[in-house]
Formats: sequence, structure tokens, C-alpha cells
Amino acid sequence: MIDDPIRITAAKILEFIELHQEELITDRPIITGFQDTQYRLLFHLVKFPVMSMSAIGKSMGFTKSYMTKLVDSLVDEGFVERYPDLNDRRIINIQITELGKVRLDDARDLMIDDMIKKLKDISPEDQKTIRQSL
Repeated sequence: MIDDPIRITAAKILEFIELHQEELITDRPIITGFQDTQYRLLFHLVKFPVMSMSAIGKSMGFTKSYMTKLVDSLVDEGFVERYPDLNDRRIINIQITELGKVRLDDARDLMIDDMIKKLKDISPEDQKTIRQSL
């Protein structure tokens, strides 16, 4: 079981995450210019393009008041739009804008560049193993 290549790869990925998770999370705002929750919300909206504020809040574990502040900050920057649901005007839907998508792509590129710097500490053989496992 110890010699199983998949287990070894999974262990190496986990070890990398454990070693660098603090920097990856704490450095994200510095690298991308986004607060962690802003980045997560934009990423979520790329996967689920239109969602109600309450549905997003539930899925991400945010209170309604925090969601309002978070969405306000992204609306002010032009990264998301709010609009009433067509069937129920009490429901407010959120959608990522083209500018939000571009800015998120830019942020992801910056995160990838930072990850590359960190991956250089891993041997080329281990990098190949990780790449092939994903």
C-alpha cells in the first residue's frame, strides 16, 4: 500500500498543501488584490453563473448581512451585477460581469505564477508525478 503511486502522489499533494496553505491563503489578497471572500465569490459565480444572494450565502456559509457588504464591494468595482428575479421580485440574483471574469482570470494567472515559484522547490520527477496524477 505504501508503494502505490496514486497514494504517494496524493500524499505529496497533501504535503505541499499543508506546507504552503497558510501562504497560499494569506498571500492571495496581496497577490491578486482581492480579499479572500471576494475571490471565492467570483470563482463561485464562474461555476454557477446566476444565483440568488441567499443561495450563494448558504453555499458559502455567509450571513445575509455579510453577503450584502461583499456583493456591494464587487458591484462598486463593476465585477458583479445584481438584478431582481423574473419570477419573484423579492429574490436578488447575482451575476459576474465580463470585467469580473477578466479580473478573476488575471488574478488566477498571478496565483499560478506564485504557485510556480513554490513548485520549483519540488523535484522535476515529483512535479511530473503530480502533473500526471491530476
